[in-house]
Amino acid sequence: MAIAAVKQDGNCVYIYNETGSQTGTVFISSNATLMGYTATSVSVKDGHTTYIYDETGMQTGVVY
Repeated sequence: MAIAAVKQDGNCVYIYNETGSQTGTVFISSNATLMGYTATSVSVKDGHTTYIYDETGMQTGVVY
């Protein structure tokens, strides 16, 4: 299923599908910020590094 919503709450980023079910959780540092999401990925920026995750919260990429 596609990513329909993403919410940052403190040091956690929660990922939800179209039915509202949570499909993944990403634990992030206190300095990290949710940058955005698409139907297939979530981007989190921590300093000068951007981490990319899939709908399950598995890291799929990193941009330095």
